[in-house]
Amino acid sequence: MKKALFAIFAALGVGVSANSLDGNFQATFLTYDRPDRRPEVAYSVRAGGNYYYPTSAEVADDIELEDGAAVIAGIRFEYYANYAQTGGLIFRVYERNRSGQPGDLLHSQEIDVRLNGAAVSVSFAYNVANVLPENFFFSVQFPAAVGSQKAGPIVADRKPSTGDSEDELLVRQEDAWKTLELSDRPRTVKVDREGKKLRFKLKEDRRKRVRVEQSDRLEDGWSTVGETETDDNGDGEFLADEDETVTHRFYRTVAP
Repeated sequence: MKKALFAIFAALGVGVSANSLDGNFQATFLTYDRPDRRPEVAYSVRAGGNYYYPTSAEVADDIELEDGAAVIAGIRFEYYANYAQTGGLIFRVYERNRSGQPGDLLHSQEIDVRLNGAAVSVSFAYNVANVLPENFFFSVQFPAAVGSQKAGPIVADRKPSTGDSEDELLVRQEDAWKTLELSDRPRTVKVDREGKKLRFKLKEDRRKRVRVEQSDRLEDGWSTVGETETDDNGDGEFLADEDETVTHRFYRTVAP
């Protein structure tokens, strides 16, 4: 089975286009102007489509700070995991090399993995030596995310509100960095509310049978709610019973 880029939807229904997915981690970088001032936001991608990409590989996002190089004050990002592990998340910061990829390692840190994921906050005391370049990468890796153990960073499907970033992620494959093709993963493309039902519009291969699964709590696993077949354009529709009292429910499509 292919790895899936999972989409998380509220019960009210959300429209998402995976083909135009903005590949940016949900993250915020804080920097110091002066040691006697409060840190300011120099880069931020707010919560959006709430995708997460489960993998044990190292995945990196490029960052451009709003006002150029600055002393780092703090970093916040989010992830989801269905297991807990001491020191199981490796967080790294790289400078951007001339080829536009992660270069020299600037910082590496192990962080505990929490069941159901968490919002990670890494703080730095003021130190003039801790200067982030204007353009750099940060990465996350969950080496134990194999088999039934799933973990990955939250991809917000939004452009930065502060600072800038290319709308793509990189994945490390042996000693090389490759573009992560998010749109190649089984995914839900659009969700419309129709009374107590949700209508899914799927973008898969032409004339392909896909399975639709749901979960109220990701750590409890997935249950199949039905199947559908895509048409000659690669689209399909599926009606699933939806309980209006449920605050959040998770759906995914899986191509056998």
